[in-house]
Amino acid sequence: MQRPNSPISLLDLFSLALQAIHQVASAQHQVPFDQFLTTVKAASFPRWKHSAVDDVDEQSFNQIKAHILDMYSGVGNVAHSFLHDDRYADCIDINKQPSLAGRTPVVSPLTQNLKDPFGNDISCPEGTIPFARLTFERIATYPTFAAFASPVRDFSISQQWYVSRSGKSLQTAEGGWMAILPQHFSTQAAVLFIFWTSNAYSTGCFSPECKAFVQTNNNWHLGGTFGQYSVTGGDQKGFDLQWKRVRAQPGYYPGSIHNRGQLTKNAELIEYGGEVLRFTATGVWPQMGSGVFPDKQAAYQNTIYDNPPDVNASVGVWSDLTKVDIGSRSCWDINNTKLAQGGDWGTFFFSGPGGNRC
Repeated sequence: MQRPNSPISLLDLFSLALQAIHQVASAQHQVPFDQFLTTVKAASFPRWKHSAVDDVDEQSFNQIKAHILDMYSGVGNVAHSFLHDDRYADCIDINKQPSLAGRTPVVSPLTQNLKDPFGNDISCPEGTIPFARLTFERIATYPTFAAFASPVRDFSISQQWYVSRSGKSLQTAEGGWMAILPQHFSTQAAVLFIFWTSNAYSTGCFSPECKAFVQTNNNWHLGGTFGQYSVTGGDQKGFDLQWKRVRAQPGYYPGSIHNRGQLTKNAELIEYGGEVLRFTATGVWPQMGSGVFPDKQAAYQNTIYDNPPDVNASVGVWSDLTKVDIGSRSCWDINNTKLAQGGDWGTFFFSGPGGNRC
């Protein structure tokens, strides 16, 4: 910690970087990217083992450090950073983002003219992208690095799955909103996320936490919150989500991450809906959506279609949805809503309270 009337030394900065993100956010000064990276490079397990990473062993500590340094290797200078929802994002050169790994990128909610507590614009200048800052304290909230990288944790999501193969050959690209992950995203609010796996979840990650997704648009903060949310009894908010084979915004997954698997060509199944997961077998299953059973005050998805390149002149084919329930309908349910009943093409509502016996 900084002592009164004394300059901040490297060790002081190191201690500062160890504090929880909400403490850093309330400090009188921000932590620039260069200072943050300096503390990571100087990190050693003997100094850290009695600090915020007390429950992490030396092997896990070294894995965390190696991962952070690998992610930031080659990103170059960072001229602008900002704090949003108690979490730093650094504006990294779009051509030097970690997922590119030497590739050239193919030829948006940070648009509200907001400021962070330090007066920085909550946005990125042209030519940079918002890259959520990876820190020791964030990763070390998990007992091991493997636990951080695993998708197994408490969450409630609304999403799309683009799926190929099954079993150990399962490959997916996924995206939507996710809630109930304050340990991971430092907020109770739902966040925008995308996820991928090339081998049935043995590896994969929420982007941009590993070198996979290449972002091409600076108006979207992956892992960040939305500007507005639905209110029970009031307006329901939503956003458009599309996966495309080419010319994707705000970015794309390089086909090489799927190791010549089926998803380098196309998906074989598209799934839409909600999912909840609990981290431990003794935990309570999280609620889905608004927490009530599905009606028009529940989570929903609508206007679901795809554009096969060789069908219907490539102008789109409306979905033919099949209802699938997994788990107890006493905890969650899903209802397709026909157009005659006030729905839209491909509209369904899904929600539920969760509980102990699901």
